[in-house]
Amino acid sequence: MKLTPLGLCLAALVASGCVYVSTTERTTSLGAAPLTDAALLAVREGETTRSEIEAAFGPPAAVEGSEDGPVVLVYGYETRRLRAKRVLFAYSSVSDTTLLRRVKFEVIDGVVVRAWQEESGGQP
Repeated sequence: MKLTPLGLCLAALVASGCVYVSTTERTTSLGAAPLTDAALLAVREGETTRSEIEAAFGPPAAVEGSEDGPVVLVYGYETRRLRAKRVLFAYSSVSDTTLLRRVKFEVIDGVVVRAWQEESGGQP
């Protein structure tokens, strides 16, 4: 297969970096700063108290349950990722992905008995 001079020029332009990809990521808190994995590992089921959770992570975004029984403290945040792709001036695309992450702590008699994470979203 023979490449024409125009074909060679186009191939050289594409190979030289005329493909541009940009990614922007923004995290928005829903009641607390994003909880790191290290901070979550410090929570010990059966030992960590509700007041320690609130001192470490701030007030929860929501509280599920009643004060008479088990209570679930809900912390959450969303991460929004915008990704733009451009090839020369002929093609461009933008994808928008939102990931909602919730961290929940079940508390009985003031002590965390269970902790877990829930995620939703993730694909545009």
